[in-house]
Amino acid sequence: MTERIETDERTERWRRPSEVFAVRLREMRNERGRTLEQLAARVNEMGVPMTKTAVLRIEKGERGISLDEAVAFAAALNVVFASLLSPPEGEVIAVTDKMAMNGERFREWLRYGLWDWQPAPDEAHDEGRANFHRSRLAALARAMAEAHDAQDWGGVTYLDEQIRQEVKRRERELAQQTQEASDAS
Repeated sequence: MTERIETDERTERWRRPSEVFAVRLREMRNERGRTLEQLAARVNEMGVPMTKTAVLRIEKGERGISLDEAVAFAAALNVVFASLLSPPEGEVIAVTDKMAMNGERFREWLRYGLWDWQPAPDEAHDEGRANFHRSRLAALARAMAEAHDAQDWGGVTYLDEQIRQEVKRRERELAQQTQEASDAS
């Protein structure tokens, strides 16, 4: 879920993308049984200068990283690049100081360019909810068309299921609204 809150309300669970990358890099390096020295050597073999000390500092969050280096790490570890940016289950990634999303939504955004739009508090009435669902369905349909054009059949299947779930969610909301209106009369 996308959250929009003020900076001073930022929770301890939120991690910056660079913090997530550092944690994931260390986890994936360890899962593959690679030492700092082995990973640095592999990245060097791929043409990106890297030292053991630099890898350690990146993993500790003491050194920034270029996009080229990040991609080289993913290639050297043979992992999906997006997995190095995906927060652990239950954690939230801070997209900006005022916006964050959970890991599932962040991965969805990385793969399909989707945000989990939430209506603003003043739009929580029926019209705002209807606009929310229309926007969500339009975004899913655009992403599905892009996945189809790219022949990403797994993406098409995933997005088809997301569209079906969104329609069911809206049907449940409408049924609940009808029931509440009936109960009120």
